[in-house]
Amino acid sequence: NLVGSVTSAPAALVVSAPSPIRVTIAQDNSVTLSWSGGVAPYQVESTTNLVTSGWLPLGAPTTNRSVTFTPAGQRAFYRVRGQ
Repeated sequence: NLVGSVTSAPAALVVSAPSPIRVTIAQDNSVTLSWSGGVAPYQVESTTNLVTSGWLPLGAPTTNRSVTFTPAGQRAFYRVRGQ
């Protein structure tokens, strides 16, 4: 328009709270992460440092709502990303 402003149609932003991740540690030291919510496929990711953005995939994407793995022995943080 003549005054340099931009107009657009109204938009809606929907923000949902993340679902908690349940962590189960078995006697053999395997770890199971399970969750609800989100839309598959899911990708579980891990990092050892929350300051940097070095999230790495833990296995392949899955449509399951849980994964079981044996940790590498170091402290790590995990997250689940849905589609």
